[in-house]
Formats: sequence, C-alpha cells, structure tokens
Amino acid sequence: MGLNTKLVWVYIGIGVTANLITGLLKPLLKVLWARMNKPAPLTLKDKVQLAEQIEMQKRYMERLNHLAANPKDLYLYLFQLALVVFLCISAAECLFIWGLIWGLKEAIVGVLVLFVFALALSIVALVEAKRLSAKNIERTKATVQKSIDDATSKLNLPLP
Repeated sequence: MGLNTKLVWVYIGIGVTANLITGLLKPLLKVLWARMNKPAPLTLKDKVQLAEQIEMQKRYMERLNHLAANPKDLYLYLFQLALVVFLCISAAECLFIWGLIWGLKEAIVGVLVLFVFALALSIVALVEAKRLSAKNIERTKATVQKSIDDATSKLNLPLP
C-alpha cells in the first residue's frame, strides 16, 4: 500500500490552515477570555457582605495578635478543645453503657453522633495547633491580612 501523495498534501494544508487561523484568533480569544472573567460590579448586598467579612477578619486578626502575644491563652484555647473532646467521648461511653443496661438500641445513634463530634473536634484541634504554633502564626496572620487587603480593594476603601 502506497501513500496517496494528494491526501498527504491535503492533510498538510489543513494543518497549516488550522495553525494560521489559531494564530490569528489567539489575540481575539485573549480579549474574549478577559472580558468573560471580568468581575461584575458589586451590588449593595455584595458590598454589605464584603464589609461584614472584612470586619469579621479584622476581629480574627485581633485575636491572632492577642494569641501571638499571649501564648498562655493559646494553650488554654487548645486545652478547652481537648477537654470538650474528652467530655464527648466520656458522654458517648456513658450513653453506650446506659443503653446496654436499659436495652435501648436507639442509644447507639447518640453514641455515634458524640464520637463523630469528638473526632471532628480532634481534627479542628490539630489544625488549630498547627496554624497557631509559634512557627506558623506569622504565616496565618499574613494570610488573613492579605484577605483583608483584597476585600478592601474590592470595596475601593482606603487601606488602613
């Protein structure tokens, strides 16, 4: 079987034409892509939500500054999380034993809910301990400050 030279030249012509069309349309596609991704103007509701988000993040930044300056408060916060986890597990164990004694099969649902809650709080405690450690708290503060600055620039407010 030999190659059909006319067919090869047709394929080459199609490839060259496609490359030329793509090259000519590339600037137009960039403009179209930029226009499609341009953010819409903020409505009053969006501005209010953004302002509330900024206030919440400013309060969180104050809390981070306080925790960075007072490590005892950070330890107390993590201890409180650990204590709630311990209480949830203890309550789940008590509910399990109470369910066995009284023969309540519905107690298993409560036990599972308490264990899942304790597991979720354990994960939160581990994440918080990592984010708020002496090594990472400055990075966390920088991230929050960047978020505040971005939201402030969206509202066209002067930076603090």
